[in-house]
Amino acid sequence: MLRHVFVKLLFFLSLYQINAQNLNQKPIPDWVEPTTPDYTASAEDAKASGFYYLLLDDQYNTEQKEYYERFTYKIVSKNGVQEMSDISIEFDPQYQKIVLHKLDIIRDGKTLNRLDMKDFRIIQREEDLERHLYNGVVTAVNHLYDIREGDIIDYAYTTLGRNPIHEGKVGATFFLQHTLPVAQIHISILKPENYDLFINTDNGAPDAKITSYKGNTRYSWSASDTKAILYESNTPSWYYPAPTVEFSAFENWAAVAKQYSKHYAVSEPDRVALKKASEAVLKWHKNRSDSLTALVRFVQDDIRYLGFEDGLNSFKPSRPGEVLQRRFGDCKDKALLLSTLLQCYGVEAKPILVHSINGTTLDKKLPSPFVFDHCIVQYKTELGQDAYIDPTISDQGGSLQTTYWPNYHFGLVLDENTTELTRLTKAKKPKTILTETFSLDKVGGGAVLDIETLYYDGDADDMRTYFNTTSTESVQKSYTDFYSSMYPGIRVNKEVVVEDDRKSNLIRVVENYKIDSLWKPTPENKKIIAAQFYPSALENVLYPVSSSERSMPYLTNAETNFEHKTVVYFPESWDIENESLHLDNPGFSYDYKIDYKNAALEITHHYKGKTDYLEADQVAKYLDLHNQIQNQSTYQLTYGAAFVDSPQISAGSYTLTISLIILGVLLSALLCWFLYTTYDLPNTVDERWQQPIGGWVAFFGIGIVLTPLIVMGTLLFSEDLHLNATHWEYLFDQSFLLGLIGIVELLYNSAYLIFSIFVAILYFQKRTIAPRMIIIMNAAVVILFTLDNIALLQLAPDEFNPAETQNIYGEILGVMIKAGIVICYFAFSERVKNTFTNTNKTYTEPEHYEFNTPEISPGQQSSL
Repeated sequence: MLRHVFVKLLFFLSLYQINAQNLNQKPIPDWVEPTTPDYTASAEDAKASGFYYLLLDDQYNTEQKEYYERFTYKIVSKNGVQEMSDISIEFDPQYQKIVLHKLDIIRDGKTLNRLDMKDFRIIQREEDLERHLYNGVVTAVNHLYDIREGDIIDYAYTTLGRNPIHEGKVGATFFLQHTLPVAQIHISILKPENYDLFINTDNGAPDAKITSYKGNTRYSWSASDTKAILYESNTPSWYYPAPTVEFSAFENWAAVAKQYSKHYAVSEPDRVALKKASEAVLKWHKNRSDSLTALVRFVQDDIRYLGFEDGLNSFKPSRPGEVLQRRFGDCKDKALLLSTLLQCYGVEAKPILVHSINGTTLDKKLPSPFVFDHCIVQYKTELGQDAYIDPTISDQGGSLQTTYWPNYHFGLVLDENTTELTRLTKAKKPKTILTETFSLDKVGGGAVLDIETLYYDGDADDMRTYFNTTSTESVQKSYTDFYSSMYPGIRVNKEVVVEDDRKSNLIRVVENYKIDSLWKPTPENKKIIAAQFYPSALENVLYPVSSSERSMPYLTNAETNFEHKTVVYFPESWDIENESLHLDNPGFSYDYKIDYKNAALEITHHYKGKTDYLEADQVAKYLDLHNQIQNQSTYQLTYGAAFVDSPQISAGSYTLTISLIILGVLLSALLCWFLYTTYDLPNTVDERWQQPIGGWVAFFGIGIVLTPLIVMGTLLFSEDLHLNATHWEYLFDQSFLLGLIGIVELLYNSAYLIFSIFVAILYFQKRTIAPRMIIIMNAAVVILFTLDNIALLQLAPDEFNPAETQNIYGEILGVMIKAGIVICYFAFSERVKNTFTNTNKTYTEPEHYEFNTPEISPGQQSSL
């Protein structure tokens, strides 16, 4: 107990010492350019924030390493009193001191001096503690008392000292407009004549006002009455539309690399010692690639991420041997350790500075070390290509050659020979494939749902940490809760299985559920039930952030590569048309496909990102295409639901269909037998004019022979005629006439099969009735085909779009033309009459009587 009290006492004593040594009071330095805020200024849009900045003043003195800041703001509401009654000043006590100049409260035109050193307390907040970083920065805090609505708070201070690792060089970016309204903004930098300074302005920032002060050059910028920048939704973090002033003491990227790469140099003795120490802790393999991969995984997984970045440590890495021994380090520590180890084993590798979020715009900035916030490793592959490893990412899979790295866009290789930024190559795009398989037990019933999710490359890396730190029970509960929102009756059938092939960097997750009820009545018609299939795992990409008319870039994700498959196995055949859709856009590509065969339906959605952001004029089309995807993302199966109330009728029963086929066959067979045995036409063609089957008769005979085969195929394979009990229920539920049409179609096709066989027999027997039967058969086809299709168009017009309707009328016309040719030929052709001459009966020729005429002699006359 006493030990803890003693530790706390030492802590407070150290903070008191910091307060005494690093925080004091003095007048404003002479080098500061005077500014005068307008205490009467106001802003209409200040109510939302509760306060309004009257002055923001930032001034640098490069020679004395001093940074002056002044803040003047007016409290305009009670919310402003709550938010802005505290003053916080951060500094690093290892090399910085704070000099307070003024702290005034202006109330009702009177100035109240509130600067009292006793009111400031030193605290150490460690804002990056959650990221396992300790930067050593402390905060001087003053909780102002008696602050009221309408008060103006005006305070100024100077930070003395800069990190010595920068060797007196500066670099910074300032904005002449902010997300809050500001009445006056002032920026200046004072430098000696022999101090190189490079300046860049952007987004309409004015050129600097150049003045002199005691032999030094001052660059100043000012802005007045600036409006608040209203960022549009989903704007990338790197986008700053404000007028910008950027300055740097570094002439080029080579100067940056040269100054800071020396801190990453490792001596040969340290390198030898590191290799020896690593051999004692690393697990080596016979295969070189596996050994190098194990080395990378050791630094990523076994050297924990922890950084003490106070003082020089904020830019200078620890020695690799020290990091290996203590088993922790920040990004630059781990990057230097990994690159040195790889060098020890013959791999060309270097640390490279990057920005973890805003790397897109690094090439547009002035050279400076302050534009980076992260450090990774660049190495050469066996093929001599540049590749990268982020040593701070743990639980990665794959080999050294296939390890995934985020797209940081640009980086600065820490080598004294570096002259330019390096554009980082992109890693292989990660991918996720999710397959949901529904095995339906019956229409209107439930299903077994099998889910397989495959995570590849970077997606596997992202999921591995989750699965390694989450119990199977928690994973199962999370997944079940996700699906229960869509299928309330879902329950786990088999426990979730997670298989991790880390070497191939593939994670496979298998789930199995039982859904008691997959079907629901439709809102439009309670007698119709429906089952819906929706790619819920794609919801984040299918529904991007909406945006009205915009002027700013729009954030997208180039790494998205998700394929969602839904497979449905039916207990019976369905009438489903295959279809596909392809959408392409600068931001993404999307493929949608419906594939049905053998009572199995496969629905595929494949979404791939293509870029990290879109220009403002590309966003409207991007969102319109997503709306198009959303409109067809849900696939719905519908059924007439009358059978649900009649359990005695099996959904898979074909009794009525089979009965109708048998009835049609029997009736047609009886008719054909009657015609064959009783109906005949006499032959009127003399035997010498009779002809065999040939010519056009033979040509049309090909169609006569093929017709029974075609009709048989229709009955066997056309799903339109495979009507079970639920199909009949659905048809009659929609309309009695639709059900009647179904009965007529089935009777007609089964009767037509027998009649076409009957006609083929007559054709080969060359019966005299064959032409007439052929004419009757073709006429029946025209009449029934026309009536059937017209009836369907009248009874169910919503089922046909204009193109389909036009196509139906075209088919009717085609059938009429074909049948008309056949009918005309067999009705009027002389060849037909001379070919079909055989009869079923024997006809008796009529008797011929001969008359004997008496011979008449010449000169005699007949008395007849």
